[in-house]
Order: sequence, then C-alpha cells, then structure tokens
Amino acid sequence: MSKENINLPKTSFSMKANLPSKEPEILKIWEKLNLYKKKLRVYFLKFIRGEQKFKNSTSLIKQMNKDVIFAKKSLKAKLVL
Repeated sequence: MSKENINLPKTSFSMKANLPSKEPEILKIWEKLNLYKKKLRVYFLKFIRGEQKFKNSTSLIKQMNKDVIFAKKSLKAKLVL
C-alpha cells in the first residue's frame, strides 16, 4: 500500500512531529547523557482500584485526580531508593 492509496489528512505541520529531522538530535542528547547504559526497575507497590464505569467524562476525571493523589501519597510513604 502506498501513500497515495491512504486517505491521510492534510495538515500544515509535518506528521509525527517532524520526527525524521528531530530524531538524530534526540539520539545525540541521549548518547551524551549515557542513557543507554542505565537500568530502570519498575515495581508496582499497590493496585489503586479495579475497573469502574463512570456516568460521564467529568466523573472519570475527578476519579483520576483522586487516584493521582492516592498514588503520590502511597509512593511518598513507601518510596525506596
């Protein structure tokens, strides 16, 4: 399938945030910071809540804000470096 066969929207900005021209610069910065040799460990400390249905987007946003507050408090209390 070619670009001509796909119905892409016409925009005044480049697709993918001009990634082809920005990526080399980003990679140089990462190399300078030695990011490729760093290890990252992610641990799940606590499950915040189960699946829940919401009446509307406002209710969802309110719950997400409560979840963020709860998560920050939990991390502050249990953060281990």
